[in-house]
Amino acid sequence: MNKAWTRGLMMVMAILGSAVTSVKDTVAEHSNESVSISFDIGGGMGYGVRRLSATTRDGTFRLLLTDTENLEDFVGVGVFDGELSDEDRAHVQEAALLLCRSQSQLQNSPSDMGRGQMNNMPMAGYSATCGGTAVQGSLYTCPKEIGDRVRDIEYRLAKSFYSHGRKVVKLDVEAKVESQPYNFLVTVRFVNSGDRSITFKSPALWSGILPLAQLRAGGRNPQSRHIGDNENSGGFIFDLSGLTPINASAFPDDVIVIPPHETSEITFLAAPDGKYTHGTYDFGATVYADIHVDGPEWSGGHVDFWTGIQNVKRITIPRDYPATPQEWDDYEAKHRKDMLAEPVKAGGIVKEDGYYRPNAGEQQGRFVTRLLKGDFTPGSGEQQDSNGTLFTPTQWVWDSDIASTVEARSKTPCPKSGRWLANIPTDVPNAGYYLQRVTVVQMKAGDTLPAVGLGSGVDEERVRWVWIGP
Repeated sequence: MNKAWTRGLMMVMAILGSAVTSVKDTVAEHSNESVSISFDIGGGMGYGVRRLSATTRDGTFRLLLTDTENLEDFVGVGVFDGELSDEDRAHVQEAALLLCRSQSQLQNSPSDMGRGQMNNMPMAGYSATCGGTAVQGSLYTCPKEIGDRVRDIEYRLAKSFYSHGRKVVKLDVEAKVESQPYNFLVTVRFVNSGDRSITFKSPALWSGILPLAQLRAGGRNPQSRHIGDNENSGGFIFDLSGLTPINASAFPDDVIVIPPHETSEITFLAAPDGKYTHGTYDFGATVYADIHVDGPEWSGGHVDFWTGIQNVKRITIPRDYPATPQEWDDYEAKHRKDMLAEPVKAGGIVKEDGYYRPNAGEQQGRFVTRLLKGDFTPGSGEQQDSNGTLFTPTQWVWDSDIASTVEARSKTPCPKSGRWLANIPTDVPNAGYYLQRVTVVQMKAGDTLPAVGLGSGVDEERVRWVWIGP
């Protein structure tokens, strides 16, 4: 590295560091000076914001929270008003002085990131007034030492305002899940502990598209330390967006109104969004939605938040999903639809265990093939299509779970709902007659597969019914 460049960089860093230190030293000197600050911290991509303002002139603050889904120090959304504590006041003065007294550096400081990176960063706007000096800008264009310190102060102030502010607006969400003979009863409870009425559309009208409108309930392993903790994984997830609540009649015109200091429960009969294992999990909910709040204090609109670790409910789910034949049918139908977007090319590597069906354009294979994660799909060779005509597949698509049973004997319980084809032994008497007559039956799981009608009971037992599709 060029020595002159290195010396120059060290000098710049020293100057910026001394600027921060000198501003801190002047806080006590200017403790009686009236200052004010405001911050607008956004999650970007259409998510909510964290917005706060404070002034030492009358010693008041306001905090707006509409984006807390990925935060641990804040739960729910709302508006909080109150008076500055002595510690708050010192933080407000320090932040304002850092921004106002260092304005020449802020204007002339090159950003550490390119314009493209700036466009992808979440919002971090500020404004400050110190005496007669007013400044505004983005914390991302501040010198690093100043920006880092002010961001730290902003977060400390937000935590303080959240903890001791008056709840002008406050909305929280909780969830519980109960196993049913078919699917699960999911109850989502919205809690309005603020002073303003809150209104939003029923989740039956929510699109499920992030960040527009989504309601999900889910549980995770209580031992899990974070979302990516693979050593302590496990849980259930229910996407409730677009589902009609069981108690929909309680919400005329699909509108939910929660008066101040009241709650509203919405119940659903729902299936989780995948295969899950029984166990004990911490359940909560996440919300992405537009809400309306009575009163002038609310400047939000779109919100995203979750239950919060301190409010989750520890619930034991006594069974796996899917468990019943109907649940298996539902799960496979949904997963089959989802996996249509992820075909595997002929000769490609399978990413998920299952039974895969070959196809080429409009030709669909009659039979499925069992493949495990990491296997290669057949790269060549002909397959039978649904009419028995041979064709060469170009891709393979997931069609059934690896736990499925796709073959069974005559006069035994059918293990899987769908269409079954009788596979006749070629060496039985009159085999040609039976082989020319394609025998396909539509069955439900648990029904008895019929006999083909071979004269000998021994020969009939040799018939293999093969599942060919839903």
